[in-house]
Amino acid sequence: MQEQLPNVKGKNISEIHLYTKQYIAGIGDGIAVIFAFCVALSVLYEESKLVSSTGGIAAVLISVVIGIGSYFAAKSRQQDLIKKTPEEEKALRDAELGKTVQLFKQLDLGKDMQEMAAEVIATDEKEWKNYLEQQQQPTEQPEAGQVYKSMLAATLASVTGSVIGLIPWAFTQQTATALMYSLAFCLPMLFIAGFLKSKVNGEPIWWGGIRQLLLGSALATVGFLIARIFELP
Repeated sequence: MQEQLPNVKGKNISEIHLYTKQYIAGIGDGIAVIFAFCVALSVLYEESKLVSSTGGIAAVLISVVIGIGSYFAAKSRQQDLIKKTPEEEKALRDAELGKTVQLFKQLDLGKDMQEMAAEVIATDEKEWKNYLEQQQQPTEQPEAGQVYKSMLAATLASVTGSVIGLIPWAFTQQTATALMYSLAFCLPMLFIAGFLKSKVNGEPIWWGGIRQLLLGSALATVGFLIARIFELP
């Protein structure tokens, strides 16, 4: 019997798609945070240069924190998947077998044929998992490198969002003018980011854009009010 080669190409494409989704999902949050932060700073500083430089420092720190948080979240998930009791392993195998049966149902095979084919595949665990992976239903535990890739995707997303949020502050000197540019630029960008996030996640796209816009607006409003409270006389 010819040995079946693992679907490496399909696996790589699936991973790229996963990290792309993580990256796109994080951009909107990066924009929202830096937008709100700069709006708050505009109350305290009259020169936009001070706002942009302080916002840049905050962007770096926030991106590092988000990357570290993403790392530990992915690491915790990986450990949870590795540490399984025999009962959990059996439940996982039963669930995977159920997925295989569902796949054969889509091919309009009879019930007996579905169960027989699934049992044959299940006798070889490696072949079974390769088959499910080819059908875009991955069952394998995440590899160690995936933790770092998730961290990198989250960090880059935060950096990208932060840079977008800081753009309006780089072209004017007066804070009041830069604030108007920021509102005109960042609010549409928040909507676009939410739109794209919902699109890649298979959610209602228009509501996703509105939701991200409302979130960023709410954060900016809170930041503005807090800055007003602590504003120096």
